[in-house]
Amino acid sequence: ASYVRDHMRWVVIALVAMAGASAAQVAGPYLVKLGVDRYILPGDIAGLWKIAALYLATLLAAMLCNYVQTSTVGLAGQGICLKLRNELYAHLQKLPMRFFDTQPVGRTVTRLTNDVEALSELVSSGVVAILSDILLLAGIAAMMFWMNAKIALVALLLLPLLMFVTVQFRTRVRESFRNIRLKLARLNAFLNERVQGMRVIRAFTAEAETADRHAHVNADHYGAHMDSIRLYAVYNPLVDLIGTLSVAVLVWFAAGKILEGAMTF
Repeated sequence: ASYVRDHMRWVVIALVAMAGASAAQVAGPYLVKLGVDRYILPGDIAGLWKIAALYLATLLAAMLCNYVQTSTVGLAGQGICLKLRNELYAHLQKLPMRFFDTQPVGRTVTRLTNDVEALSELVSSGVVAILSDILLLAGIAAMMFWMNAKIALVALLLLPLLMFVTVQFRTRVRESFRNIRLKLARLNAFLNERVQGMRVIRAFTAEAETADRHAHVNADHYGAHMDSIRLYAVYNPLVDLIGTLSVAVLVWFAAGKILEGAMTF
């Protein structure tokens, strides 16, 4: 948070752009509804052009807001990354020599490069995506309940199931990602030490033994990645299935209302 405060100007601009993009995205489907009910079904082509122009305007507004959001968040994220790396390197030079005697060089380099990049990614993608999605979902839910509360409740009927699946996935994938970072640090440390000590390895003809150890460390890294891939391979289809079931329930419920004349298409 202290690093983000140094770039609050860009963060505020990004938040405003997020709100604008969410509003534009929410307006699009509502304009489609107006186009179908007021102009397409009655055959009013002249009026349809006006709705089409408004829809195009919302698309352009969303594109502009997304551009501003991406640019400003990127500036903030990279600024944080720059400052953090400088401070970490300054701190590294103040550490006692026993630290360098006990810590593998590759692991230290991983902390200064990959892990800092992960924090930058958290700011520029993770946090922004969460805030953007919250704003968009809030806007969508408000619009849905404003248009028709019953239909909105039907559409959200399977939301508790989706939340349960997501919580289970989140718990498991967090541990998987931590394991990936641990295995990556070990792999980097192994490679750094072996490349630096290549003369010694060849002097003692230890190439075969070193290759076997590398294969073992590399296999651990591969296995950690495969665990996360398997988790996503289950989670993504489940989310798609729940979404499809929600649409199926919505169509079943709404079709009856439309046939009864209680609702427009």
